[in-house]
Amino acid sequence: MADVFSRTNADRAANGLPALQWNGQLYCLALDWSEHMASTGTFSHQDLAAVLRSPGYSSYHTLGENILHGPGSLTGADMETAWMNSPGHRANILSTSFTSVGIAPAFAADGSVYVTADFGG
Repeated sequence: MADVFSRTNADRAANGLPALQWNGQLYCLALDWSEHMASTGTFSHQDLAAVLRSPGYSSYHTLGENILHGPGSLTGADMETAWMNSPGHRANILSTSFTSVGIAPAFAADGSVYVTADFGG
């Protein structure tokens, strides 16, 4: 996911925004959700309001999430392009409210990939 992370920060830089910092806690949150979607075959956002209320996330003021499902052959460029072409996902990438991100994929039994990017600020 280093490629998606780099491309996310390149898109931010192209729009005059500071780079996001990689965040291990958000990576774990993203990985858990990607694995959940891949194992259940569901495609939906997790309840970030509930996450924000949990003690482990008390240092965050806001959270955002991008999700993606597609063929296992998706590249980092494909993922970032898909997100930048979606108004809601683009808004998360370019939000001034977020300072950090964790991005994680998980592969389903059918070979497809589920990807979650969790943003924090």
